[in-house]
Parts: sequence; C-alpha cells; structure tokens
Amino acid sequence: SSDLRSFFSREDGSAKAGRVDNRNLSALFGYKFGGHRVSLGYMHSSGDTATPYISGTELMGMSELTMSSDFLNAKERTWQAIYDYDFAASGVPGLKSRLRYVRGDHIELAAFNASERKEREFQMELGYVLQSGPLKNLGLVARKSIYRNDFPAGAAFRDENQTRFLVLYTLPIW
Repeated sequence: SSDLRSFFSREDGSAKAGRVDNRNLSALFGYKFGGHRVSLGYMHSSGDTATPYISGTELMGMSELTMSSDFLNAKERTWQAIYDYDFAASGVPGLKSRLRYVRGDHIELAAFNASERKEREFQMELGYVLQSGPLKNLGLVARKSIYRNDFPAGAAFRDENQTRFLVLYTLPIW
C-alpha cells in the first residue's frame, strides 16, 4: 500500500497570526503478508515555519496518530516504522496489535534559539472489536506511548509517557 500527501501553507491577508511559510511532503509504504503488515514512512517539512493547523484538530499528515507530538516543526525530517498484526490470521478475528516508532530530527526552534533538535516516540497498541452480539462493532483499545526529545528547558513539549484506553463504536449506516 502507499500513502502520499502534500501540504503547502502560506499566509493570506493581514497575517495577524504571523508569517506562515511551510511545505510538508510525506510518503508511507506498507507491505502485507498474512496477518503481518510492515510500513515505512518519511515526512519532510521545509520552509521557515512549522506546519500550521487549527488548535484542537489534527493535521492529516503522516504523524496524525502520534500521542505526544505532531512532528510538524520547521525543517523537521521524520522517519517512521510500523508493525501491525491482525490476529484474524491466527483464528482470533477482531484482535489487532501495533508497534510504531517515529523519529524527527533537524528541528529548528527559533523561539528557543535552537537548531538540530530531535524527538522520538514509541507506541504500543492492542485493540479488540466485538464480532457479534448486541455490542457488535464495539472496540476497546489500549495504547501506550513513550516520548522523548532534546528540546531546551521551557519548551512546550517535554519527555512523557502516556497510556490511553479508548472505547470506539462503528455504526453501520448502510
């Protein structure tokens, strides 16, 4: 499978939020064999500012499912490796797991007079979707994230570990 994305951002009008100059290109390629899927991706941000998006929303870039960082800093280069396993191949439909490693480098943080910074995140996920009964399509997901960076003290991001438990429900409309 392949996933290619590009975002080109610049300010229009009075630029009251400041100057915007960013180009974000990403590619994610995956190969599935049996219940296994291995994916490798690369995302490159160029221009003088981070990739803009509205606070509280997600940019639909390659890093949209990371938990601790968006990996969208100015000039950031991001590498990603994902391993998925669908236990349906082992006779347990609805059970899926994921391991994901994302690493960003070459980050420029002008506000902290810093360049060549790095960040990385490792995720583990296990989820199950009920296959039958009155709660059919109800999904339960446990996700653990370990995030580290070398940003200067006082930066908005810090090293952190997160654990999330999600309850998802897919409602078939048609």
